[in-house]
Amino acid sequence: MFLLVLPPLLGFCVALLASGFKRLAQYKKELLILIVFSITNVIPRIPFDISQFTAKFAAFILWYMGTEVIRNGENIHLKTGSVEVYGGCSGIELIGQMLGIACLFLLMFTLDIKKRILVPIVATLVAFIVNGFRVALMANLVASNQREAFKYWHEGDGSLIFSLIAVLCLGVFCWFMLGSGTSNRSNAKT
Repeated sequence: MFLLVLPPLLGFCVALLASGFKRLAQYKKELLILIVFSITNVIPRIPFDISQFTAKFAAFILWYMGTEVIRNGENIHLKTGSVEVYGGCSGIELIGQMLGIACLFLLMFTLDIKKRILVPIVATLVAFIVNGFRVALMANLVASNQREAFKYWHEGDGSLIFSLIAVLCLGVFCWFMLGSGTSNRSNAKT
């Protein structure tokens, strides 16, 4: 827990050394970013478990793709295999990461209040949906007895690819959020 507090504490100390108490306010955005990223690392440690929601969503994806699936709590049963969605695979860590990126975006760019509310909601939904597809893929891999592929997508570099996909989706959304404000302003001038 101490390591989570260390970045904002060190940032505060460096800002204090650089400018003193009187000019500490000039570093408020930078210190806020350090605090936000520390808080988003605490989110996965909250005892709120979304494993059942993730299992429901992954089972829905599998059912929609035409796979016979039975869900029992956090367990997803296919004809030839089953997976259990533990807390670590529920997507809460990815949600925390995406909320941190969303907060960073909100601190960097000025948006109206509706867009400021929408960005963290979309970040959470994108993280949850991408992780649901990851769990569905892993359930299919277990059902088709592909242990090496399952290990790659669960523990290896494959799990990072899904984080990359989520960040890219949020980045595209944020890009459109910025673009929609400028197109309205340019249309108003003509």
